[in-house]
Amino acid sequence: MLTLSPHAFPCTVFLLAATALAQAPAPGLRIYSALGTTNTHLIDTHGTVVHTWPSTFQPGISTYLQNDGVLIRSILTRPPPIVGGGGGVQRVSFGGTVLWDFRYDSGGVFSHHDILVMPNGNVMMMAWEDRTIAQAVAAGRNPALLTSLTFLRPDHLIEVQQTGPNSGTIVWEWHVWDHLIQDFDPARANFGNVAAHPERIDLNFPPVIPQAGDWNHFNGIDYDPIHDWIVISVPTFDEVWIIDHRTTTAQARGHHGGRWGKGGDLLYRWGNPEAYRAGTARATSRCSTTASSLARSRRCTNSCCPPMRSATSCSAPTVATVPPSRCGPMPHRASSPSSCRARSACRTATRWSARARRTACSKCNRTAPWSGSTSRPA
Repeated sequence: MLTLSPHAFPCTVFLLAATALAQAPAPGLRIYSALGTTNTHLIDTHGTVVHTWPSTFQPGISTYLQNDGVLIRSILTRPPPIVGGGGGVQRVSFGGTVLWDFRYDSGGVFSHHDILVMPNGNVMMMAWEDRTIAQAVAAGRNPALLTSLTFLRPDHLIEVQQTGPNSGTIVWEWHVWDHLIQDFDPARANFGNVAAHPERIDLNFPPVIPQAGDWNHFNGIDYDPIHDWIVISVPTFDEVWIIDHRTTTAQARGHHGGRWGKGGDLLYRWGNPEAYRAGTARATSRCSTTASSLARSRRCTNSCCPPMRSATSCSAPTVATVPPSRCGPMPHRASSPSSCRARSACRTATRWSARARRTACSKCNRTAPWSGSTSRPA
């Protein structure tokens, strides 16, 4: 057993004690599904279990309790190709009856990580889709960056409408694969100037892809009902992406249409300018990897925010005016972190859902998508 001197780490102990006293638990209940187990528990602030939902499935990472007492949880349907996989989603009544059991785990696709209940009751899911090495090379990936892989697994989103106890219809979808750019091989698809098109996703970034072709590793998803945006955290890129949800599936495959006229291209990306050639080193990344877009936005500490354009620094201020009814004037980028922080308060964000508000109005995030111009899209 390790025994510490009473004089060891006095400052650390004092700070920990002070922090514990200053941060009383928020009122209410907590819900969790522990990995490796099958049950979901509701506990109070003392850790007492007040309700349990039994299951035969391990969790597929995400569990949420809706206002009507219905539990919605992703489930692990079979061994996943990559850590974090699920394969399905269930709705379960407060009494434990399974109201919906939907699977998305075959035919080269596999749902994973987060799920999101939309205001209309549909469920947004993120999933991998298998692309062969030949397909990746044809799309413009450098073959030298694929030598250790059997598949490349880019991400996509599906919005599912429940149609029966075990069925659902995909009413909207968006695929990373439809929005690529590469400057490796002019003879291949998607060739272009990466730095000039931050709304596209560089197929050769990052150069090293972790475990089993998990290229993007979508991790958390959120929705802003005011602007009809989808917010996604992308840990392997060290970024948060925003895309337009007010598109048809056909428009989401392309580069035109939707509310903002950009189709399914990225409206806004934030966190790592290296990913779109607006920075030269990973050290310029604004965020560390987190498990959700919300946690990511809260952990960002550098307030010099790269816009959707190929800028290398924040040395030249460019201001975009957001209507005062939303958040007042905000900088497109700022000449210094302090000036960026000083102007970052979102004054009228109370109209937003709590989750969307935290995403859009944290210190350094912005509420409008910019795409290379100094004005907000109409």
